[in-house]
Amino acid sequence: MAQYRVPVVVEVILERVTNISMGSELDNVMEFEDIADNAADAPTETCFMHYE
Repeated sequence: MAQYRVPVVVEVILERVTNISMGSELDNVMEFEDIADNAADAPTETCFMHYE
């Protein structure tokens, strides 16, 4: 099979209310919504939920 090179479009949507000043450190991240703890919290299938 031949290898193809195709353009990729990445769409980034920013919320209107965002904590821009929180910085890049992970310990300063402020979550605005509850974090998904199990598969029921994430109805769309995400592969990281199956990681063991």
